[in-house]
Amino acid sequence: MVVLAIFPNPDQAHLLRSHLGELGIRTEITGEYTAQNAPYLSVLGGGVCILVDPADFQAAMEALRSDELLGYSPWSGAECPACGSLKVEWTRTYWKEVPWALFIGSLFLFGIPLLLRRKALHCVDCGALWRA
Repeated sequence: MVVLAIFPNPDQAHLLRSHLGELGIRTEITGEYTAQNAPYLSVLGGGVCILVDPADFQAAMEALRSDELLGYSPWSGAECPACGSLKVEWTRTYWKEVPWALFIGSLFLFGIPLLLRRKALHCVDCGALWRA
Protein backbone atom coordinates (compact mmCIF):
# COMPACT_ATOMS: atom_id res chain seq x y z
CA MET A 1 0.00 0.00 0.00
CA VAL A 2 1.17 3.53 -0.84
CA VAL A 3 0.42 6.69 1.15
CA LEU A 4 -1.87 8.89 -0.94
CA ALA A 5 -2.74 11.69 1.49
CA ILE A 6 -2.19 12.71 5.11
CA PHE A 7 -4.98 14.58 6.90
CA PRO A 8 -5.00 16.26 10.32
CA ASN A 9 -8.39 14.78 11.28
CA PRO A 10 -10.31 11.58 10.43
CA ASP A 11 -13.37 13.37 9.00
CA GLN A 12 -11.52 14.67 5.96
CA ALA A 13 -9.92 11.27 5.45
CA HIS A 14 -13.30 9.53 5.44
CA LEU A 15 -14.70 12.00 2.92
CA LEU A 16 -11.85 11.24 0.52
CA ARG A 17 -12.15 7.53 1.21
CA SER A 18 -15.85 7.54 0.30
CA HIS A 19 -15.11 9.49 -2.89
CA LEU A 20 -12.38 7.03 -3.88
CA GLY A 21 -14.70 4.14 -3.03
CA GLU A 22 -17.25 5.50 -5.51
CA LEU A 23 -14.53 5.38 -8.16
CA GLY A 24 -13.77 1.74 -7.31
CA ILE A 25 -10.43 2.41 -5.60
CA ARG A 26 -9.81 0.32 -2.48
CA THR A 27 -8.32 2.34 0.39
CA GLU A 28 -7.21 1.88 3.99
CA ILE A 29 -6.98 4.49 6.74
CA THR A 30 -4.26 4.43 9.39
CA GLY A 31 -3.83 6.64 12.44
CA GLU A 32 -7.55 7.26 12.77
CA TYR A 33 -7.95 6.05 16.35
CA THR A 34 -4.87 7.90 17.54
CA ALA A 35 -6.25 11.13 16.08
CA GLN A 36 -9.60 10.59 17.82
CA ASN A 37 -8.37 9.47 21.23
CA ALA A 38 -5.10 11.38 21.57
CA PRO A 39 -4.98 14.23 19.04
CA TYR A 40 -1.70 15.52 20.44
CA LEU A 41 -0.06 12.23 19.42
CA SER A 42 -1.50 12.20 15.90
CA VAL A 43 0.59 15.22 15.00
CA LEU A 44 3.72 13.35 16.07
CA GLY A 45 2.62 10.16 14.33
CA GLY A 46 2.04 11.81 10.98
CA GLY A 47 -1.71 12.34 11.07
CA VAL A 48 -4.41 10.23 9.44
CA CYS A 49 -3.01 8.49 6.35
CA ILE A 50 -4.98 7.17 3.40
CA LEU A 51 -3.30 4.20 1.73
CA VAL A 52 -4.10 2.89 -1.76
CA ASP A 53 -2.91 -0.07 -3.81
CA PRO A 54 0.06 0.67 -6.06
CA ALA A 55 -2.03 -0.42 -9.06
CA ASP A 56 -4.67 2.22 -8.27
CA PHE A 57 -2.21 5.00 -7.39
CA GLN A 58 -2.42 6.86 -10.73
CA ALA A 59 -6.22 6.96 -10.68
CA ALA A 60 -6.25 8.01 -7.01
CA MET A 61 -3.82 10.87 -7.71
CA GLU A 62 -6.04 12.06 -10.57
CA ALA A 63 -9.02 12.04 -8.18
CA LEU A 64 -6.98 13.95 -5.61
CA ARG A 65 -6.00 16.50 -8.26
CA SER A 66 -9.61 16.92 -9.44
CA ASP A 67 -10.77 17.49 -5.84
CA GLU A 68 -7.96 20.05 -5.36
CA LEU A 69 -6.55 18.16 -2.37
CA LEU A 70 -2.94 17.86 -3.56
CA GLY A 71 -1.84 19.95 -0.57
CA TYR A 72 -2.55 16.95 1.68
CA SER A 73 -0.48 14.58 -0.43
CA PRO A 74 3.19 13.89 0.29
CA TRP A 75 3.70 13.71 -3.49
CA SER A 76 4.17 16.80 -5.65
CA GLY A 77 1.57 15.86 -8.24
CA ALA A 78 4.00 16.34 -11.12
CA GLU A 79 4.54 13.65 -13.73
CA CYS A 80 7.98 12.10 -14.23
CA PRO A 81 9.35 12.92 -17.70
CA ALA A 82 11.23 9.61 -17.84
CA CYS A 83 8.61 7.03 -16.83
CA GLY A 84 5.33 8.98 -16.47
CA SER A 85 4.83 8.04 -12.81
CA LEU A 86 3.07 10.35 -10.36
CA LYS A 87 5.18 9.17 -7.40
CA VAL A 88 7.27 12.32 -7.52
CA GLU A 89 8.49 14.11 -4.40
CA TRP A 90 10.33 17.35 -3.72
CA THR A 91 13.93 16.90 -2.67
CA ARG A 92 16.99 19.07 -2.30
CA THR A 93 20.25 18.44 -4.09
CA TYR A 94 23.65 19.24 -2.66
CA TRP A 95 27.13 19.95 -4.01
CA LYS A 96 26.72 18.03 -7.27
CA GLU A 97 24.48 20.85 -8.49
CA VAL A 98 26.57 23.75 -7.08
CA PRO A 99 29.06 25.38 -9.47
CA TRP A 100 32.64 24.66 -8.45
CA ALA A 101 33.60 28.35 -8.67
CA LEU A 102 31.05 29.20 -5.95
CA PHE A 103 32.20 26.26 -3.85
CA ILE A 104 35.90 27.21 -3.99
CA GLY A 105 35.22 30.97 -3.76
CA SER A 106 33.18 30.58 -0.57
CA LEU A 107 35.88 28.34 0.85
CA PHE A 108 38.48 31.10 0.43
CA LEU A 109 36.22 34.02 1.42
CA PHE A 110 34.43 32.55 4.43
CA GLY A 111 36.67 29.65 5.40
CA ILE A 112 33.83 27.18 4.90
CA PRO A 113 32.31 25.95 1.67
CA LEU A 114 28.75 26.99 0.93
CA LEU A 115 26.81 23.86 0.16
CA LEU A 116 23.72 25.43 -1.30
CA ARG A 117 20.76 23.15 -1.74
CA ARG A 118 18.54 23.48 -4.77
CA LYS A 119 14.99 22.18 -4.90
CA ALA A 120 14.45 19.43 -7.40
CA LEU A 121 11.88 16.75 -8.18
CA HIS A 122 12.75 13.10 -7.62
CA CYS A 123 10.84 10.13 -9.08
CA VAL A 124 10.53 7.28 -6.59
CA ASP A 125 9.86 4.67 -9.28
CA CYS A 126 12.75 5.25 -11.70
CA GLY A 127 15.06 7.52 -9.66
CA ALA A 128 15.08 10.40 -12.17
CA LEU A 129 16.05 13.82 -10.79
CA TRP A 130 15.17 17.11 -12.48
CA ARG A 131 14.51 20.74 -11.65
CA ALA A 132 11.04 22.15 -12.09
